[in-house]
Amino acid sequence: MRWQRLNLYGVAAVLAFNLMMVSRMFEAAQTAPGAASSSAAGKPSGSSAPMAVLQGKIKFQGTAPAPQPINMSADPACVPFMNMTEDVQVSNQGLENVMVYVSSPLMEFAPSERFVLLDQRNCRYDPHVLTLQVGETLVVRNSDNTLHNVHAFMQVNSPFNIGQPIQMTSTHIFDKAEVPIRIGDDVHKWKVAFVGVFSHPYHTVSKTGGLYELRLPAGTYEITAWHEKYGKSVQSVTMKSGENPALDFVYTAP
Repeated sequence: MRWQRLNLYGVAAVLAFNLMMVSRMFEAAQTAPGAASSSAAGKPSGSSAPMAVLQGKIKFQGTAPAPQPINMSADPACVPFMNMTEDVQVSNQGLENVMVYVSSPLMEFAPSERFVLLDQRNCRYDPHVLTLQVGETLVVRNSDNTLHNVHAFMQVNSPFNIGQPIQMTSTHIFDKAEVPIRIGDDVHKWKVAFVGVFSHPYHTVSKTGGLYELRLPAGTYEITAWHEKYGKSVQSVTMKSGENPALDFVYTAP
């Protein structure tokens, strides 16, 4: 019995050490000079094109469906959180959690070393929608005191399915562009997140009020907005140096 306890202590110590090291790497990457968010990417290496700022709003017309309470009684550890559905989130007549990205062909970009966090907190994925570039590290963290499962369903990249039985961190690097990737949880069926992986840094997700911003070199682009329930909307835009007129997208409730 004693040697079994020692083995368990050893495993726990190794897991705790790995969690600490990954967390430190993530924190260092987030605070390092030049660490950029997906909504404010800089110009590509070697590019002399002046930068342009594209801003806009994902407008929502009609009556948005009300969020519904989620039955989480299957896991007593989740019951206190009283989560609501997140597939349609509207604030100030703007649709949140919409991926907005350049979909026209672009030059090749060197892999980034940025870390992007997908947290499992209060028995939900946070954020619900995120974007990152090929070569960047997706950090998946279990912040709850219960077993979580991370199951990524992919068509282009290799699928993965990992368990996180304790508070811990796992990492994954995508080697191909793919939009969207659905991430579920085989233990908690209500949990879902969507990930967009791009070959370039010009992508973001609409925030409160449906607002978004992209910084990119001046030029002509095809811009796509994608929502998990309402699908794609595509527009073309010519960007000039500095700020440009707003490029809004409109989704209508069925």
